Amino acid sequence: MTELFAWYNLIFEIPVLFGVLLAIGSALGLDHHLDAEIGDADFHSPLEALGFGRCPVLIVLATMGLTFGGTGLVVGRVAGKVFPLLALPTVLGAMVVMVVVTRFVAGLVARHLPTTETSSRTLADLVGKTGRMTLPTGEDRRGQAMFLVGGDVFSLAVVSDDGMIQKGESVIVTEYDEAAGVLLVVRDPLGTKGRL
Repeated sequence: MTELFAWYNLIFEIPVLFGVLLAIGSALGLDHHLDAEIGDADFHSPLEALGFGRCPVLIVLATMGLTFGGTGLVVGRVAGKVFPLLALPTVLGAMVVMVVVTRFVAGLVARHLPTTETSSRTLADLVGKTGRMTLPTGEDRRGQAMFLVGGDVFSLAVVSDDGMIQKGESVIVTEYDEAAGVLLVVRDPLGTKGRL
C-alpha cells in the first residue's frame, strides 16, 4: 500500500487520474467551450503534432494522461522489480509512447469526426413552421413573429400574405423571400391566440 503513494508511482498515477476525469468530461460533452477557446492550432506547432486543432481538446488531453500514466505504471512495475532506479528512463519512455499514441488517436478522431459542429439554421429552414405574432402586421403587412424550432427561439421580421394579423395569432411560414430577406406568413387555421 505504501508503494501506491511512492513518488515514482505518483508521477504516473496523477496523469492517469487526470486522463480518467478528462475522458468523463469529454463523454459528458464538457469540452465544447474549451475547444472554442483554443481554436485551431498553428499547422507547424508542436501542439498540432499531438492533435490539438484536429480533434477535441479533452480527447487529446485524456489520451495523453492515460497513455503517459499507464505506460509509466506498467513499465515501472515490470522493470522496477529488476532495476528500481529506472524512474527517469521510464518517464522518457512513457513520453515517447504518449506522443505516438496521442498522434494516432487524434488522427483517428480527426478522420472520423466532423471538423465543425453547428446547429445553425437558415431562414429557408423555417418554411412550414408555426409561430406566434409578437408585433401585429401594419398597413405595409410587415410585423414580427416568434418561432420555436428545436429548442431555439427565433424572433424574426415577417410579411403577411393573409392581410393584417394581430399580435398573439398563430402563423405558418409559407415562403422565404430571399431577395427581401423576410419570411412570408399566413394565419394558422388550427392555431389559437396565446403563448408560443
